[in-house]
Amino acid sequence: MNLLDHQKLFEGKANTPFATAAFTSIAVAPTGRVFIAFRAGTDKDAADGNAYLMHSDDGGDTWSEPVAPFDTTHDGAPGSLRGAYVSHVGDDRLIAVTLWIDRSDPDKPLFSPETEGLLPCRNVLYESHDQGDNWSPLSVVDTSNWEGLPSLCAPVIRADDSTLAVFLERNKTYDDPRPWHAQAVVKFSRDGGRTWPDHAVVASHPQGKRYCWDQRTCVMPDGRILNLFWTFDRELGRDVTIHRAESNNGGRDWTEPMDMQITGQIAWPLGLPDGRLFIAYIDRYHTRTIRCRTSADDDMAIYTHATDQAASAEMGDYLQDMQLWTFGHPSCALLPSGDVAVVHYAGNGDTLDVCFARVRL
Repeated sequence: MNLLDHQKLFEGKANTPFATAAFTSIAVAPTGRVFIAFRAGTDKDAADGNAYLMHSDDGGDTWSEPVAPFDTTHDGAPGSLRGAYVSHVGDDRLIAVTLWIDRSDPDKPLFSPETEGLLPCRNVLYESHDQGDNWSPLSVVDTSNWEGLPSLCAPVIRADDSTLAVFLERNKTYDDPRPWHAQAVVKFSRDGGRTWPDHAVVASHPQGKRYCWDQRTCVMPDGRILNLFWTFDRELGRDVTIHRAESNNGGRDWTEPMDMQITGQIAWPLGLPDGRLFIAYIDRYHTRTIRCRTSADDDMAIYTHATDQAASAEMGDYLQDMQLWTFGHPSCALLPSGDVAVVHYAGNGDTLDVCFARVRL
């Protein structure tokens, strides 16, 4: 692999609603249009956070100005958007899924430091039939039959010819004092994303000792669905190596998470046309890098960060520390040229930027 270029696409502007740009994602439509989504706000956990989209029609050489096409109010309640994921689901149809967070009390942090519970949230979907120029509300992912709250992890995918799938993480409600038993979950729709009645558990430790967080997913050329996990060991009080799980039947059943023996946290998988697996991932504590990998012998850094917040062994503190981290959230996609594009955020305590890199395989 070779790093062709690495640049800032959007620079945070201190002391403005665009100070911190984070929670990046990238997608490529069949027409070749490249979408980048990110969340911007006065700080990384501010109640004014909103989701923005940019697009390129020339493989990433030039970009549109950011736009905020999604609603931040639901059922009369003010909220913030924790980024967005765009995906192509067939014909001329794009779906964007956003995580809406209730900010009726703007002073409450995203996670409760006392209970580890999450603010009320919803996963809201929009659709476009004109290459993302206009977006219309589609649905809210129904999780009313769950105990807990669903936070968004990955884009909507086509699990098979008749089924869409969206990948979530089950969290506690904000004031729930009981121990958190995290689960990675997938919800299914068989009517084009209008309703989401069924779900399957992707990963869940039976005693709640290990958390498979921030699942990222791809469909491999042979049809397998592959998910990678940022994996946290509750007993050790620290992250362990990246794990993976696979499904051979459209996401209904999954293998047990397997250790990939890769040191890192969030890891975005991409199935290459020749069957290889490309991974964009972050190693926050050892090399402090955003990295790309196709094998143990083909692994390289595309960005190196000078300093960042240390991790606490206390779970409540750990969840608060996440708001202070100043680089991460890699996402990748195959460009029409055959190169791979990687996006992530990076910056300092006052501003965060959206970064874009191109990697030649």
